[in-house]
Amino acid sequence: VTTINNFNRKMILQKYSPLGQMIWSKDFNFKARGLALVLDSDEQPILAYDNWEGPQYAYLVINRFNSAGDSLWSVIFRYDTSAYGIGDLIIDSENYIYAGILQLQIINGQHVFHSYIASIKDGNLMWFEPLEGSNIRKIILDSENNLVAFTQQDSRVYKINSATGETIWERNVNDSIYNITNLYDLGVDQLNNVIVTGNNSNSNA
Repeated sequence: VTTINNFNRKMILQKYSPLGQMIWSKDFNFKARGLALVLDSDEQPILAYDNWEGPQYAYLVINRFNSAGDSLWSVIFRYDTSAYGIGDLIIDSENYIYAGILQLQIINGQHVFHSYIASIKDGNLMWFEPLEGSNIRKIILDSENNLVAFTQQDSRVYKINSATGETIWERNVNDSIYNITNLYDLGVDQLNNVIVTGNNSNSNA
């Protein structure tokens, strides 16, 4: 479990027993938010958080801990003065971690958003690839271990080779009779067909 004090952004990581008793609590004495959490095959927690300690915008950290709450390794996404966050975090059966990463740039006073997908294994960044769309929100794996993801605000769906980060195909769901401005969820069936849902928030449409 990760929680945050909204006033000073002090983050904690806690472990509880099946009966609700606290086993341990790790306090982070810096400004951060615990945003996503997965467990690897050894049941070790992997936490994604945005760190606000620096003089510029937040940077993203993906950190693996052991079962006692001690840090084992971390991967940091901080390439410029942009702000970085997490859209989704998943892990496969071989402990490859896949992160949907959000980037906010301010260019000439305008907010510009970008999306990336990264693969991490044993604390090493395997690949880091940009996506065309904005605001990545969900990643899943199909039965062939390909990644399927969507970017929410521009209604793009992607199938990605999980070994290389190469985009296999990308579709804009606005090919329907409606201008679908927001995607909200997706799934993959046993035949690896991709199913998505979203809506148009324009009341005049």
